[in-house]
Amino acid sequence: PVIVNELELNLSASIGIAMYPDNGDCIEQLLKCADKAMYRVKQEGRNSFQFFTQDVTGVTLERTLMETQLRAALENQEFNLYYQAQMSLENNSITGLEAFVRWQHPSLGTILPAKFIPLAEDLNIIIPMTEVAVRNALIDLTEWRKYRADFDVSINISASHFIEGQLTQFITGILDEFNLPTSAVKLEVTESAFIDDTKVAIEQMKRLNSLGIKLSLDDFGIGYSSLSYLKAMPIDVIKIDRSFISSIGKQRADEAIIETIIVLASNLEMSCIAEGAETKEQIDFLVSRDCHLIQGYYYSKPVPSEQILDELKKGS
Repeated sequence: PVIVNELELNLSASIGIAMYPDNGDCIEQLLKCADKAMYRVKQEGRNSFQFFTQDVTGVTLERTLMETQLRAALENQEFNLYYQAQMSLENNSITGLEAFVRWQHPSLGTILPAKFIPLAEDLNIIIPMTEVAVRNALIDLTEWRKYRADFDVSINISASHFIEGQLTQFITGILDEFNLPTSAVKLEVTESAFIDDTKVAIEQMKRLNSLGIKLSLDDFGIGYSSLSYLKAMPIDVIKIDRSFISSIGKQRADEAIIETIIVLASNLEMSCIAEGAETKEQIDFLVSRDCHLIQGYYYSKPVPSEQILDELKKGS
């Protein structure tokens, strides 16, 4: 770790390596090969190294093609939203829905976020992509609220959007445009938002929170932020990562972590949502530990907006 202005920063590197003379006989060729190898490292999780091989070339060509198509997809409006219900087991009702972006590729079909969101971040188009998603989510929410006025929608915000500085202005402006209260939207952020610029991110969160916009910390327990950050953040909701939930009944250590997170959230006067619940055993365990907000396939997979609207019209 590096200490900068009393903040502890953790740095990592992605390294691509090319060898002379096998990968090139001049600096330009070696740098191209090393660059391709570096992108392979980034695709496989970063913070490692990779020697250039011929199969790396194929991966790089695939990435280059994906980059071109992703930029075009934003212009061609190929992204749409699916929503997953967040359930309250205290009154057995839906409290809100989380929005998930899907890329409807014209030839490859539906592409899930894990495949293209990291690339969108690298290409610096994640902010306009998110703003389109927020607008579409509020269009859907406005329609749903004709039938359920208490519905809210949770939207994932990237780390770059949180530290970019204009998020508060954008969110308040678009809520005014749709004539929606600040309670109608929750913003979900992962712990990675606090790695690059903790001070800016927390200041942004405080501005949003002061306006009544609820903030949710996603994938809690698997990131890098310390508990001192959690104390400083104006968080309303902690989401227990699905990797812990899937270990219920299998790993006592993970069960202990779940119990600790639930107690921590309660003591900090935050709500706690368990995401990724898929079995009755998991539900029973969570309820017995006083976690009554659940999200997962046990109740519903992510579904398109039209399906939610159809159910609401039926009074379901």
